[in-house]
Amino acid sequence: MKRVQFVVSDEMNHTAASIYGSEFCPNHPTYKVISWCSTHEISICMVCFKLDHAKCKGVEPLEEAIKNINSKVELKSLRQRVEETRNIFKRLVKDRNHNIDALENQKDVLKADVKTFKERIYQHLERLEYRLEKEIDLALDRHKHKLEDQIFEYNQRDGTLASLYNDLIHINEDSTENHTILFLKEANVVQRKEEEFLKGDVGSLKNINLQLKMDETVRKVVDVPTIANVKMVESYPTNPPDLQALSKDDKQTESMLIKVEESVKEYNMDKFKFVFERDIDIKPTFSTNALIPEVTGGMILPDGRLFVVDKVNKRLLGYTAKGQLAKETFMEYEPYAMTYLDVNRFYLTVPSQQCIEIRDYGALQFSERIDIKHHVSGISSYEDTIAVVCENFGIALLDQTGTMVNKIPMKGNKEGPLHLLGKTICYAESKKGTVHVLSVSGEVKFTTTVKGLGYVQGIAVLRDSSILVSRSSPGNKVTWHFSPDGHQQALREEFESFKSPRSIVYDKKLKKLFVANGVRTISIFREL
Repeated sequence: MKRVQFVVSDEMNHTAASIYGSEFCPNHPTYKVISWCSTHEISICMVCFKLDHAKCKGVEPLEEAIKNINSKVELKSLRQRVEETRNIFKRLVKDRNHNIDALENQKDVLKADVKTFKERIYQHLERLEYRLEKEIDLALDRHKHKLEDQIFEYNQRDGTLASLYNDLIHINEDSTENHTILFLKEANVVQRKEEEFLKGDVGSLKNINLQLKMDETVRKVVDVPTIANVKMVESYPTNPPDLQALSKDDKQTESMLIKVEESVKEYNMDKFKFVFERDIDIKPTFSTNALIPEVTGGMILPDGRLFVVDKVNKRLLGYTAKGQLAKETFMEYEPYAMTYLDVNRFYLTVPSQQCIEIRDYGALQFSERIDIKHHVSGISSYEDTIAVVCENFGIALLDQTGTMVNKIPMKGNKEGPLHLLGKTICYAESKKGTVHVLSVSGEVKFTTTVKGLGYVQGIAVLRDSSILVSRSSPGNKVTWHFSPDGHQQALREEFESFKSPRSIVYDKKLKKLFVANGVRTISIFREL
């Protein structure tokens, strides 16, 4: 039997290969499959065995693997299970769409409640009302994107099962051919994986409500930091999900409650000396290979040009001030971060090679190499000093020739972003979320931990020595602003619309802030 390509749906624009069993190896088409590897649950040929499966304990001849399988019984059972699983995905898609509609309707009701409450608080409530409405919109937007992602995944999985089911209904129930039995074995693996996927809470229907609970203790409006809590409430009818019941169109009782709470806080603009205003959003174009960059570093030049480090795809990208792709260079190894050297060149860290490369802006080509002999990551330069993070070593301070002039030892430190401004170094350990603020002499000013889950993606020291830090993970994507002494912190409302703030680069001379917002947008802010 031939392996074919099929289209799941026009809306998804997605293709996948049929998994119908074949007598010939998909990796080595001139060889027939002769064995079944239970370790990896796949049929293999003699070449596969020699290259990849010689050490697997569960390899047995194909005849032994399929001799006890009743194809008629297996086919009937598999058809029924696939159909039931497809029904589950269809119900989940319908349910998530209903969730979105319900949230949209509730949003308008909640905003009306906010306006009614406003009449009790006089003029200062106008500012609080603005922030509360914005929080409601953001809470809805964040959860809506999560639901849409789930819908997309469910449709993809259902599409795979649709192809499988189409193959199943065309099989002769009385067939005893080896390739038919082999297909049933392989298809059973696919079906079982989908069933395991649905065993978590993902396989349950749920109710979601956007709630607004007013704080009745409001007295002195000027001093109140919070006037309400916006809550996203998810309730699941069953836990763990009853897959058999879920595949049928019946009602289930609520048995689990999950709450996601986000507080609406009054932001005191006098805490810090200045704010940022969004100047421009640039949606960079991509080359024809359609690789979307995962930004871990970037830079702004005085003429407005942008340069981006794409770690995952091992690329350096150069853009015009309008976001047009001007240059793209692929590297052999993953880069991490870049920083300014002079009008013609920049520094680039390459962690696996334990070095800093010097490259030019025009062609992004390599010209020199500075060996560090440590796993390097974040890098920043200020005037004639370069600071670079060295894992399990600390922070190395170099001059422009690459000679180490000082080192700040830090036991067991890990990779992460770094920014040097004046005499202040700010460095974050990405996975731990720990922020270190210290002087170039090594004196520790303060150490703190950024709230939430996920990795710290970006960090920047601002003109007044306050610190911006972004920590990004699903459901927890925020940019925190720390005071110079680390005792105060607040969410920056300029960045609240960001879905996934990543690299942050601040240029004191240009008075501009570069923020990679997810993988598709670069936002430039100007200092007010």
